[in-house]
Amino acid sequence: MASTSDSKPERKRLTWRKWIKRRGKELIRRVNARLVESSQVPDVAWLDPKLFPWIPRLEAAAPVIQSELDDILEHRDALPRLHDLQQDQYRISADGRWKSFMLTGWGFRSKTGERLCPRTLDLVESIPGVRTAFFSLLEPGAEIPEHTGFAKGLLRCHLALRVPREQDRCVLWLDGKTHTWERDRAVVFDDTFLHAVRNDTDEDRIVLLLHFDRPMSATGRWLHRASLEVLRFTPFVRDARRNHARWEADWEKREAARAA
Repeated sequence: MASTSDSKPERKRLTWRKWIKRRGKELIRRVNARLVESSQVPDVAWLDPKLFPWIPRLEAAAPVIQSELDDILEHRDALPRLHDLQQDQYRISADGRWKSFMLTGWGFRSKTGERLCPRTLDLVESIPGVRTAFFSLLEPGAEIPEHTGFAKGLLRCHLALRVPREQDRCVLWLDGKTHTWERDRAVVFDDTFLHAVRNDTDEDRIVLLLHFDRPMSATGRWLHRASLEVLRFTPFVRDARRNHARWEADWEKREAARAA
């Protein structure tokens, strides 16, 4: 049993983390209001994909992306749950059925992604303003409760790669509207609006999930870049990068052992 003195550093760390999150949320609300004023696209939950010229190129590349995804799925049991990488996401991924395979995020490239998905990674990084990209896998029965994203300067894109046959039982609820995915098609939305997801089928739902910069005026772009730079040094990002590096090292060790 840990002594009182042993638990003090941990209590102090958790208190500091909570303080950062509380003050950070206050700052984010103020920044988001300014970003909306600078936005060059509507401040709505669902955005027309035609607003983004790179969407057709992404959809056309779906077969290539599918082929690289297939290589990853040969080792699906080793894929991390989302909250294994981002502990702050535990509330919305606690059932353990939301798994991911990271390609790029917050200024780093996945070495495993480079090896297994080189063409997908090159394509993703050619998209203007991409900040994160990963394969998002919802297993049968997965449920993501209602929640909101935090950054108005980022928009989210889903390129559907695997869609259950019973499409009406695998849905995304966003701002009072229901969406079902269509294979090889992309949708764009603002995840700061309240949303939830449920896969009530016996098949996987897999998308390539991208976060990319909202088109904004020069002032908005500057403020957005500054806020993201601050975010990179918070526990939210630093812990995620450390957890991913640990998971990736374990993955590469297993692969090396299999090849030996």
